[in-house]
Amino acid sequence: MNGAMNRRVTVIRIGMLAGLCLAVLPPATAAAGPCAADVQKLCAGVQPGGGRIRDCIRQHESELSEACKKNIQEKGQQMEEAWKACKPDVEKLCKDVAPGGGRVAACLKTHEKAVSPACKQEVAKVSEKKK
Repeated sequence: MNGAMNRRVTVIRIGMLAGLCLAVLPPATAAAGPCAADVQKLCAGVQPGGGRIRDCIRQHESELSEACKKNIQEKGQQMEEAWKACKPDVEKLCKDVAPGGGRVAACLKTHEKAVSPACKQEVAKVSEKKK
């Protein structure tokens, strides 16, 4: 695979993971659960929306509690599994969709009937674990 194609695949992968997160996670997820105290302590003055809380948490990664770090790591692994399961669907159904802003996830949702059972299953797992 050439460099340009490899970069495109990486961008699509990142977009897909972010899109899946946006599609299946409730907006207040960061403000609840194992990271709630971290968000309150480190990002109290940050206006929610537009990924600002996520960005704040990233900026303070070294200051996060162990529980929050573990939670982020587990969610990352779940999203990686969802990516592996959904990658063929993205390449088939959404190849011309520019990643970012949840567009890839929206594309998959539009083509929900054509999405593979494996992809649906992994996305459902991520969604269940966040409720």
